[in-house]
Amino acid sequence: MMTVAGKAKRESEGLKGEHFSEVVSSDTMSDTYEHFKGRVIIVAEVIAKADKVDELLHLFFQSRDHARNEEPGCLQLDISKSGNQIVSYEEYASVEALNIHWDWVRDLLERTKPFVEKHTVKYYEPLD
Repeated sequence: MMTVAGKAKRESEGLKGEHFSEVVSSDTMSDTYEHFKGRVIIVAEVIAKADKVDELLHLFFQSRDHARNEEPGCLQLDISKSGNQIVSYEEYASVEALNIHWDWVRDLLERTKPFVEKHTVKYYEPLD
């Protein structure tokens, strides 16, 4: 989720609204999870434009498959759907592992903009 300061900064720069590409920019990410000491959980909820669900799911599946197969720090990445709502539940071994994921997925997420009506991204630190 974008911080209030991050949102105000973006609006002052003329960038209205939130998109994945804005959420994953380094100035908002560091405020959200870099202070975590261990594993990081992400829950992303997306409402796809009604006629763009399949296209958006295709991009989500690309991200999922890459993370599961190419990123050893990805412990879990599941995608669920109900109607045009898509939820991604992700768990990474560390902040560093999540940063590796963001480095790969940043361009892919930029391509989701035309398909997304609304989204939220929340970061959690597991309490073991």
